[in-house]
Amino acid sequence: MNVKTDIPLEKQKTGSYGIKFTLEFKDEKNHDGIIRDYILDEDRMVDNPYNLIYPTRQYAIFDIDS
Repeated sequence: MNVKTDIPLEKQKTGSYGIKFTLEFKDEKNHDGIIRDYILDEDRMVDNPYNLIYPTRQYAIFDIDS
């Protein structure tokens, strides 16, 4: 996925911006749906996501087994 910010320059440092992944898992014991959110925000990104000149691959490893 390629993402580009459209946040005005004066507002780029006043919040926590990123991507939230909401995933639903099925519990194998009781078959209930379990919903978990995983967030990739600017605190976990490589370089300064507001000042990237060239595309930079961003990634994160999340523990989904717990």
